[in-house]
Amino acid sequence: MRNFTSVFLSLVLVALTSFSQTTNELDQRFGFQNFKFNTPLSNYNAYNPVKVEEGRYTLKNIANIKIGNYQVESVDLFFNNNNLVKIVVRLDDTERQKNESIYNALLKNYGRYTYHRSSSGYSYASEMIWKGKLVNLVYSFSSYREGEIFVSKINLTYSYIGYSVEVDLSKDL
Repeated sequence: MRNFTSVFLSLVLVALTSFSQTTNELDQRFGFQNFKFNTPLSNYNAYNPVKVEEGRYTLKNIANIKIGNYQVESVDLFFNNNNLVKIVVRLDDTERQKNESIYNALLKNYGRYTYHRSSSGYSYASEMIWKGKLVNLVYSFSSYREGEIFVSKINLTYSYIGYSVEVDLSKDL
């Protein structure tokens, strides 16, 4: 009976740890999808990168880049010494259908966020920040008016710690 109890408890422990993700998973992925930190710009030529400013490129060929079933609006890559250090993925969420789905997927993959901050007024902004040992992820959602149109955007900012500017939590949104 004692052996059965030990085996059962071991199986429960393995099951619990396999479902409870942490920022360790964020560090292990080391980037976003096929975009991995410390890789050169030439790895992404198939996406037709266009230089925006020194060290920053916007990808033009992004038809195949999706988050779940959602098409991304833009992807910007940031480089330091020709090594990828930051990735910004933007999605339009004017219909307000993507926010909850993407947020829940992040919780499932990386566990509870490390920090949260938000502001409201003329526009609404909210950020959830996961801080790993190697990678930070900032999930931000903003809603605002552009004339008669109500606009909502989702940004996912992945940054390699040590090479890119980290989130300043002392500043309001």
